[in-house]
Amino acid sequence: MKLLKKVDLDFVPTWDYARDQLEGGNSLSSQLLKLVEFEKGYFYLMLPDEADRSHLYNFTWPGLMPKGSIKEINVLGKTRKAEIINSLTPEIACFLTEEIKVDKECVCIFEDVMRSPNESNLENFRFNNILRAYDNETFYMIDSSNSSFDNVLSCMNNANVFWHFLCLVSNKSNCSEQIFKKFTLDTLTFYCKNVKFIIFAAYDGEGYIFWERKSESK
Repeated sequence: MKLLKKVDLDFVPTWDYARDQLEGGNSLSSQLLKLVEFEKGYFYLMLPDEADRSHLYNFTWPGLMPKGSIKEINVLGKTRKAEIINSLTPEIACFLTEEIKVDKECVCIFEDVMRSPNESNLENFRFNNILRAYDNETFYMIDSSNSSFDNVLSCMNNANVFWHFLCLVSNKSNCSEQIFKKFTLDTLTFYCKNVKFIIFAAYDGEGYIFWERKSESK
């Protein structure tokens, strides 16, 4: 695992990118746009030393991380060479797993804009009590009851499409049993109002942008 350090981003260009991400999402994205005052927070990255700092604001393009390794793959019986993306996904999955381990009230919700909640290939998410559905939209929820590195990594990979990835990290303190057990618009509203931070994918899957509410001293 790479050692990551926080790198602050300028608000205006980063908000332009984050807003585009939210406008292309489903109900969770819509609620965040309605309920969160983003100007009261700040954006940052979690980066290793080898990341290219000159690439910070090229959010839609790869190049933040050094090129990945070349691997031979079989495509329709023919061998092809493909570059393995040098992504920070495992490091961010580890970070989220530790966040939940330290804070038992922490909840991570991932928005999957591509899948229907009834799809058979989501059986493992049902088995691990991760899958949530609202209005035929698919979400994955991780808390202290089902948190593991493998589960978080699976949620990240499933929810990450080339044009959208959203993870809301919130707090379930004072959450009623009805809101927690039954996943509804009220559930999404509650977690949006109690946001700790929000994560967006960027750099063609190489890295992730964080938004966090400013503390009183920041």
